[in-house]
Amino acid sequence: MNNAGTMADMIEAAMKKKKGPKDSFTMDGQLAGPVQRDEDREFVMYESPNGEQIQVYGNWNEFAVDRNAEGLDLIAQENYPIVRNEDGEYILDEAAYERMGEEMRMKQEMMDREMMREDEEQMMQQDMMQKEMMQQQMMGGGMMPMKRRY
Repeated sequence: MNNAGTMADMIEAAMKKKKGPKDSFTMDGQLAGPVQRDEDREFVMYESPNGEQIQVYGNWNEFAVDRNAEGLDLIAQENYPIVRNEDGEYILDEAAYERMGEEMRMKQEMMDREMMREDEEQMMQQDMMQKEMMQQQMMGGGMMPMKRRY
């Protein structure tokens, strides 16, 4: 596996895209408006860093986590990869979003495995220390077995 697809690389690329061409960018869900419908398509309004209001199409109901006072869905406060399609519309890049999720899950799994390994090492060290203490008690300064008198 090459390093070109690491999460850090993806984040760095996303940050560069924010500064670069306007064909793609990362949208902060917290800055997006509620989910609306335009005929049969869903969209959110997003205020870009330059102040421009942009309609971003996608299956936003899948990302809804709450509703506002008017009952409109609100999307999660995550980063969403957005691209401009051949019609000039901004759309959610669902494939890129799924890759980001897979990267995050893989990273979390690696962190979980590392924590489990560290926990096991710590438990082994505690067991060894406990055994050493018991040996010291049995040998020298600890309790000696009592002889029974009959």
